Amino acid sequence: MLLPYTNYKTVFPISGNLIFFKKNAEQSIPITLPSETSFRISLLVNPLDKIIKIDDVSPTLLNDFELENKAFYITLNPIDITEKCELTTDFGQAIYFYAANAKYGELSNFSAHGFEHDGLFYPTVEHFYQTHKFEDESYCNKIRKADTPKIAADLGKTRAIPIREDWERMKNKIMTLAVSLKFNLNDTARNVLINTEDELLIENSPYDNYWGIGRTGEGKNHLGTILMRERIKWVTSK
Repeated sequence: MLLPYTNYKTVFPISGNLIFFKKNAEQSIPITLPSETSFRISLLVNPLDKIIKIDDVSPTLLNDFELENKAFYITLNPIDITEKCELTTDFGQAIYFYAANAKYGELSNFSAHGFEHDGLFYPTVEHFYQTHKFEDESYCNKIRKADTPKIAADLGKTRAIPIREDWERMKNKIMTLAVSLKFNLNDTARNVLINTEDELLIENSPYDNYWGIGRTGEGKNHLGTILMRERIKWVTSK
């Protein structure tokens, strides 16, 4: 599994595809990354994608392709990355967050940075996320008004109330919306996010292998990825 925003270097040459847009049409050209080529896994990647987008490749590698003023990206086979590249990210330099009352707690879904959406107030991202898991209006209001995000999370675990049928397809979109609303409307939290600069963000949850990295450190870290995407939005809008 390849985490978005982690850095690699080729040990052996690796083949991929250069995708660019010409006259509004997508075109693909085979490309080879020679040994010692550094690159970064794109933030647009899902860790289990069958084709991996990369960025931050050495500009000299692209000199022969006349890409000036063209939008482009490079794709690689994840098996080739695993077998022919080495991970160069220094995880000791990453920013780990989890508890709302700890350092970088403003990044936690439990942090008390509430926001309104469609005329309703949500005390935390967790309240919003768990509320949108269900369609039963009464139960949704119970979650939204829960005294703490922990209670909201616990209420969201029930299966006595049916969850929405499209939840697995929609849950990342719901989390992305919640995170965006939080940082749009809370200057303090937004400044903490922006001040993480270019560091890798990792939700250090020992219990969650989907949103965090889990107990073994091998989770998907989807929340960290969503936060880094949100950070880029604010940094590039300055």
